[in-house]
Amino acid sequence: MGEFNEQVPILNSILKNGGDYIMSINKTAIVQKFFQLAGEGKWDEVEPFLHPDFEVIPATCQPYAGAYRGLRGFQEIVHKIYNETYELYEPTVLEFTEGPHTVVVLISVKVTGKKTGQTITMDLVEALRFEEGKIRSIVPYYFDTKLLVEL
Repeated sequence: MGEFNEQVPILNSILKNGGDYIMSINKTAIVQKFFQLAGEGKWDEVEPFLHPDFEVIPATCQPYAGAYRGLRGFQEIVHKIYNETYELYEPTVLEFTEGPHTVVVLISVKVTGKKTGQTITMDLVEALRFEEGKIRSIVPYYFDTKLLVEL
């Protein structure tokens, strides 16, 4: 996380100036800090990372399918995943890959279904797209969406 701390002055400048310097920022460090704050439930600190048109778009076959917009939408899908759909949802970040406008995160997730009580571990990839220096969207790609639905 030391790398992120070195980026804070740059990040604050970008957030205040509309993200004009997207090519020069460390988007991976931004995503790491975003994940940390969201995991800690620090919603007021999460919001500045989100683009005004932010949305999370899960697969249409998921029990929580739909488009979740803004901070409230993000909080809603987090609640549905962690409290309504699964008994346990324990993600572990394995790797980050950064492109010009996207950070792709490889995650291993341990999941226990509320319906079956069955526990599985599978990989998923989340694509976090940036626009104007902020996270514009998150699209998760699960290895086996059918198995998740059956849990």
